[in-house]
Amino acid sequence: MVVDGEGPVAGARVRIQATAKATLTGPDGSFVVSGLVEGSPLTVSAWADGYYCAKAEGIVPPAEAVTLTLRLYQTTDNPQYEWIAPVGEICETW
Repeated sequence: MVVDGEGPVAGARVRIQATAKATLTGPDGSFVVSGLVEGSPLTVSAWADGYYCAKAEGIVPPAEAVTLTLRLYQTTDNPQYEWIAPVGEICETW
């Protein structure tokens, strides 16, 4: 499943890294990726518009109950943040 802080994420792209295997999640956030080599660990990643990517490493097919949790992009800044120019010995040597 692919979820966020509110629940399932429909239409998220789920991909097996280092392959062309990918799918989209259903309305309930569930997904199935077929044609994987059983017993061979892999990395599963998920992404949806407005979210950072999530991944799960070391997943060994046939695996069930894999949950990827997406975090929303931060769309607002801290209004009290004050930018400070990078100065000093370390910054000046770059």
